[in-house]
Amino acid sequence: MNFATQIPLIIAGLALLLSLTLLIKNILLSKRITNLLGTSTSGNLEESIASQNQQLRRLEALCRSLDEKTSNALHHFNNSIQGVGLVRFNPFDASGVKQSFCLTLIDGDANGIVLSCIHVRERMTMFCKHVRDGNLVQEASEEEHESLAIARSSMTVKKDVV
Repeated sequence: MNFATQIPLIIAGLALLLSLTLLIKNILLSKRITNLLGTSTSGNLEESIASQNQQLRRLEALCRSLDEKTSNALHHFNNSIQGVGLVRFNPFDASGVKQSFCLTLIDGDANGIVLSCIHVRERMTMFCKHVRDGNLVQEASEEEHESLAIARSSMTVKKDVV
């Protein structure tokens, strides 16, 4: 065989190699397009983008709904009891046990009540005082102030109060 007869075979071999390379690139490109469109059936890019936009709008609506629900939950959480203080004491210096107490309950805005219970042998007396912005509205005993300080320090969400 001479060189002149081998040239068509070499050209045919190169053409075959080129055809296989292009076929593989075509298959890989088809897979990339399928991944991009998100479907194995034939569809166009416009339909795919429209579908993605529709999903995006649904997700945005869901995010707005979740934001609203979170805001509502935080509002209710702020109005719940977040600080509790309890001080037990004996109203009479030397006798008896600490059966009297002051209980403070405050919300996220440091508003609430101080419930004081004075226990003596014959009776029990309860007092309730208002707390606004972390301060007692009425005059208070040392135990009531201590109970309020404990409640303010135990608040779930710390708020600066004066």
